[in-house]
Amino acid sequence: MKYHAQHRVVGRARIKRILNPEAIHILDGNGDPQQYLRAEVEMLEEVPDEKLDAEAVRTLGAVWEQLRDISSQLDEPKLPMKSILKLYSRWQVAELWESYLLLVQLKRANALAVRNIQEWIRIEKRNGKSVPAASQGDSKTAVPSALLNPFKWSRTVRTLQLDDAFWIPLLRLQAATDAENFQQVLLQMMKNELHLMQTRMSLKNLLDANEDVVANKNVTD
Repeated sequence: MKYHAQHRVVGRARIKRILNPEAIHILDGNGDPQQYLRAEVEMLEEVPDEKLDAEAVRTLGAVWEQLRDISSQLDEPKLPMKSILKLYSRWQVAELWESYLLLVQLKRANALAVRNIQEWIRIEKRNGKSVPAASQGDSKTAVPSALLNPFKWSRTVRTLQLDDAFWIPLLRLQAATDAENFQQVLLQMMKNELHLMQTRMSLKNLLDANEDVVANKNVTD
């Protein structure tokens, strides 16, 4: 039996408690939930969706530009120019930030999945096992599902596997009570992402330096 329903957005709400948590574990043959979760909620008072003030644009813009710069160095998705902060409303900025993070996570997940598959193929060949070449068909058909599934899931944002560590900060941003709270939450998220990217950049530079040392040693030998 199929049901057709119409929905409309009436505002934001804070979830106080889930009324039927067992519904999470009631799945059909495809692994999809058979019931909707029901919750007791508290409606949040809506605040006007205004543009960021000059101070917020300045503060957020400084970190925004650092993210843009390091994204180019890491060959990752890049935020638009910071001038957009003057044009977008708060919720438009929130939507833009979420879309950016999803694209970054997609790129990283796909790169990791590909590296893991390539490493598996390298080990298989080293052990004398035959792995079909790309010209002979899709060699990924022989790859274990533990390696292949992450690759499949990282093909589109819709199928990307993300945990609470990704979504909870975004929910906090959506639940911001006023302009000041919104700016604080977004700024902290941006700083956290910048710190992560700086760490990734440091590791990249270290690995590149090691590869140069090995290459020079081989030339000398």
